[in-house]
Amino acid sequence: MIGTLHMDRRFLGLMTLFGALLLASRTAMAEPGVLFDQSIYQVAPGETFDVQVLIDGDVATAAADAVANGLFSYGWQFEFDSAKASVDGLVVPAELNYFGFAAGASVTTGPGLAAAEGNIDQVAFTPYQDSLLATVTLKNLALAPDSYDLTLSLAPHFPTEQLFVDGQGNVLDDTIVLGTAKVLVAVPEPGTITLAGVGVAALCRVRLGRNARRCARSS
Repeated sequence: MIGTLHMDRRFLGLMTLFGALLLASRTAMAEPGVLFDQSIYQVAPGETFDVQVLIDGDVATAAADAVANGLFSYGWQFEFDSAKASVDGLVVPAELNYFGFAAGASVTTGPGLAAAEGNIDQVAFTPYQDSLLATVTLKNLALAPDSYDLTLSLAPHFPTEQLFVDGQGNVLDDTIVLGTAKVLVAVPEPGTITLAGVGVAALCRVRLGRNARRCARSS
């Protein structure tokens, strides 16, 4: 009986060790990436559109997965032609909206540039288990037909700065795959414009009184 207990404990210990080694090997083989939510954004002249920056725990999988051990800190930037687009806003998820121990990530926007650097709440210290790093709102300034690139990169402030660190302290910077995307500028299809006009006309008809007359005058 005692021998059986020893064997069972040894077996459980080996299985636990095997599981830990398997998880470690999968984590080591994973190739993380910082990517855009789309590879192509189709926009109209003057249109405002959202670009999501994502962390993908393994670019080999189809979906954008969270980092295996969660994320502790991050830092990214993307660049574009400043003559063709401008930044209207940049929002970081609340869980990542810290810089050191202070609330509020370090966010930079300017001509041809959007960037963010920060970390999780270091008091609660709950590694981030989602894929969204930020939502950047761009306004397209280019006329149709045209196109321009969005290019992601890491931008450490000094050579030894570690940007992407997971919840166990592993630095991911050297293994991260960086994404690109293209913005295609085109005039909306005539059918789309017609449908939009029909929608406005229908809305006008259902309004009553003064609002209906004002809508008729505006159309």
